[in-house]
Amino acid sequence: MKVLVVSFDKSLIKGIKEALKDYEIIDVKNGEEAINTVSTYVDAIVYDAISGSISEEDINNMYQKRFKDAKYIVLVDELFPVDMNNIIVKKKVKLPREEALSRIKEALLEEPKEEELPTALPEIELVSPPLPQIETGYTETPPYEEGRRKVLVVSFDSTLTDTIKATLGTDYDITSVKNVKEAMEKAREADVIIFDTISGVIAQKALMEMSQSEELSQKQYILLIDELFTIDVDSIPLPYKYSFSREAQLGRAIEKARELLKAPPPIEAKPAVEESPPPPQEVSEEVLGLLDELFKEQKEEIPLEPTFEKAEETPPKSEKPLLEPTAIDLSHLEKTLKEHIKEVLSQKVLEEAFKDALQELSMVSSLEKVLKEEINRQLSLIDVASIIREEASKALRERLKELIT
Repeated sequence: MKVLVVSFDKSLIKGIKEALKDYEIIDVKNGEEAINTVSTYVDAIVYDAISGSISEEDINNMYQKRFKDAKYIVLVDELFPVDMNNIIVKKKVKLPREEALSRIKEALLEEPKEEELPTALPEIELVSPPLPQIETGYTETPPYEEGRRKVLVVSFDSTLTDTIKATLGTDYDITSVKNVKEAMEKAREADVIIFDTISGVIAQKALMEMSQSEELSQKQYILLIDELFTIDVDSIPLPYKYSFSREAQLGRAIEKARELLKAPPPIEAKPAVEESPPPPQEVSEEVLGLLDELFKEQKEEIPLEPTFEKAEETPPKSEKPLLEPTAIDLSHLEKTLKEHIKEVLSQKVLEEAFKDALQELSMVSSLEKVLKEEINRQLSLIDVASIIREEASKALRERLKELIT
């Protein structure tokens, strides 16, 4: 039997390999790595679901893209609740994480029954009430004081979280979460968010979701990047983001967080208020007189009554009388055009157009003068007399050859 183990916990992987030493074991860190690197068929998948709702999404992604026929053993911890109803896998077994090494072989050999799947639901309900105690017990920080700035750490790596708390916890209020749902809720209160992206594409998806929120997108983000599961930081539309290596540059990341917490929060840029356009200048009486004459001429040229050519054949009589042609009233059109042109043609506009025309005319005159001077200069350089002598001598030689021959 070929078994795929998905976990970040190296000691757990080592224990499972010893418990299943008769089986062929492949181990990866998350579902993304499994999809990209494991090309062979596997009989079963042992998934260490210590990242809560993120694990649910990761398992569903593995099932939909690659491992549909495998049996899934989901290792759960009371600290990181997983809703088995959110996992779309058909053949799935829930196994407490602390019993994984002792019962893993038994869970692999047993086939999940239809009636066994609903029995896991009451266990999930029993896990949910202690959630408030998890938050208060896990965050070992001094009580919040007015004026103390807040830091949110999003990571399921307890060692990483403890390091950040030990460094920043004395000066700032530190809160830690281990899944995206809690991160979305707690991030609204935080001044700086330290986001561990060790889950790769899942972390990038969560950050993209947070960037869609108008409130969360304006927060300060420090992204801890894993070398094996890098993410495309540039594609995440967060205006205030800083990325560091989670192993080699953790100290620098913490110092950057301290620097951001000491500085005032960024001010959101407000859209500029559009200034109302200046009122149109009055059009001179001369322009209005010209417009009146123009409309008078146009009115005389346009016939008020349309003419119709007679058809050769008379149309058949209809029961309803045809509509009689009516005269076209252009008074409203004339009035509208006058008002519009009056708004457009201001004294300033005419002056600008006149200046442009004069400038263009001046440029044409200058260009013509320069061209004339250049042509005269080039002609003065040509030795016309020598050219005439050379051409005449050629013609004379040709004529003498003809006479001789």
